[in-house]
Amino acid sequence: LLDLAGDDARDLAVVDGRGALSIYGGASLERLGGIDLGLGDGDGEWRLLPWDANADGFSDLLVAAPSGEACVVLRSGEDKWEVRSVRGLGGGGVLALWMQGGPGPSIVALGGDGKCRLHAATAAAENHVSVRLTGIKDNASGIGTRVELRAGSLFAADRVDPAPGSGGRRSAALHFALGGRRTADRVKVRWPNGVWEDSTQPARRVHIEQDPALLGSCPFLYAWNGERFEFVTDILGNAPLGLALAPGVYFPANPSERIALERLEPKDRFLELRLTEELRETIYIDEIALLAIDLPGAAKAFSSNALRPPPYPSEPFVVVGELFPPLSARDDRGVDRTETVRAKDGRYTGSDLAHHAAYQGLAERTHWIELDLGIEPGAKRVALVLHGGYWWSEAGNYAASQAIDVAVPPRLEVPDGRGGWRTAKSPFGFPGGRPKTVVHEIGELIEPSDPRVRIVTNFRLHWDRIAIDTTSTAIQRRTTRIEPSQAMLAFRGYSRAIDAGTPVPYGFDYEQVDLRRPYPRMTGAYTRFGDVLPLVTSADDRLVVMGHGEEIALRFDAASLPPLPEGFNRSFLFHSVGWDKDGDPKTAHGTTVEPLPFGGMSSYPFGEGEAWPAGDSLVGYVREWNGRIVSSAW
Repeated sequence: LLDLAGDDARDLAVVDGRGALSIYGGASLERLGGIDLGLGDGDGEWRLLPWDANADGFSDLLVAAPSGEACVVLRSGEDKWEVRSVRGLGGGGVLALWMQGGPGPSIVALGGDGKCRLHAATAAAENHVSVRLTGIKDNASGIGTRVELRAGSLFAADRVDPAPGSGGRRSAALHFALGGRRTADRVKVRWPNGVWEDSTQPARRVHIEQDPALLGSCPFLYAWNGERFEFVTDILGNAPLGLALAPGVYFPANPSERIALERLEPKDRFLELRLTEELRETIYIDEIALLAIDLPGAAKAFSSNALRPPPYPSEPFVVVGELFPPLSARDDRGVDRTETVRAKDGRYTGSDLAHHAAYQGLAERTHWIELDLGIEPGAKRVALVLHGGYWWSEAGNYAASQAIDVAVPPRLEVPDGRGGWRTAKSPFGFPGGRPKTVVHEIGELIEPSDPRVRIVTNFRLHWDRIAIDTTSTAIQRRTTRIEPSQAMLAFRGYSRAIDAGTPVPYGFDYEQVDLRRPYPRMTGAYTRFGDVLPLVTSADDRLVVMGHGEEIALRFDAASLPPLPEGFNRSFLFHSVGWDKDGDPKTAHGTTVEPLPFGGMSSYPFGEGEAWPAGDSLVGYVREWNGRIVSSAW
């Protein structure tokens, strides 16, 4: 198998027992049969090897007969072929390689006398590009990576394979002859994890180091802040599908979530939000709504969600009163972080934490933040309000489950009364993904005589603001739920990432969009573009199935909200029910849209005896709504 036509399609070359060559074209090549190679016939092994014999950038074919005679078949025009004899090849092994600093594409043959002979291309590869790869999220050698080059009409592709006799290590570089072309237009690589990177206007020597950026996270939420659509955070962090924690054990997905919206303003009477998918994922949205919570004075409402195992909180949100900062905050290296966590200002703890060398989302050391809460003994309620962010792990961290003591999930520790610390709660729920606020009721966990706590982990978890609330009296509240008045699904593209120089995952600029697709798609049936409002008004397993590069444009009628009472403030929470699935090869069903999740499932993949509820209503929903078929990942 080789690409003789330079059309990114495999062609099949076959030599029969009479020494006649046939070529079965993969795309633009027609089937060609009966090319007389002039090598005679004979029993034994015929060797066929791709070789750019004239250094024009297109693959030719070397054919070696059992007798030791050989020829090269060159494509000299549209479906025209030239057969040239190659002498002195011998009957031993044959290897194609690139002679750096020499003639370029060459053949090394082992003769019957035990000597190696070099056969260089008929023309020197004066213009060529050499590509060297360094894997970070995949193997360091980049073995299994596909490399493509375009230079005018020339298309060439190759794959990084282990060098013969290297013990699995790759050869130094891949080389591409350009023929008469002076430069290449683009070099593009697809790493084994399915992600593409490219280099435009590449030099003669190209070194591409794998981007360690996040590939999966969650869908993004943008809100109209009165001037523009502003990035809020990611959602559905508690509902990953098929994320393996250990062999046969998968993350328990919690599809119901609320997200606090601190900067949401009306636009022409409507409250507008954008829900986008911009990373290597497919998402499944069942329900969307907006909660308006009216509270007196400085009281605030925060989501009750946190990244934690079940059981989950029964209340959708938590109300806190007047917040105050901890008396002191100190990290595991003794650095005072009291001012760092005093306000939500983009200054985060753990700025010195390095990424774990092998596992995304983990730090290179176990670390903690130690807090003196500064509360009086006898406080009836102690709520710890934490705003921070976490670098997502990925399905590729499956290997961490097979290592000893690699992951240290967050836990809450309190003084043990003997100068040490003991675990008061483990695991301790935390904000998954980009910055969010979580609230923990810890009044029954702390020691009244020593109100200190530690949050200990080796996750890449960073805190921006930490506050305490001791309000024990009931706070008056009024909650209004409004459903969207418009929900439109469409292709949009990919927002530009914004690195604010903080240790938490970066945000995104909604106004700057790239239309190029950087990831493969899951194959299967997606929801048709257009109005999807009927699918998101209630949780009924009729899902909006959307891929990366797509968005749901949402509008809520602000006029449906009641007037705000005097002395009250209004908190908004975005409510959603849904799931997301990372396209990592290690995710269960990570290459296909199906099977669809459903609200009553015990796990994904489904538990024993479970199946998608294929009743008449849901089968009818799939036929009516999910007719946008993707049959190829690219």
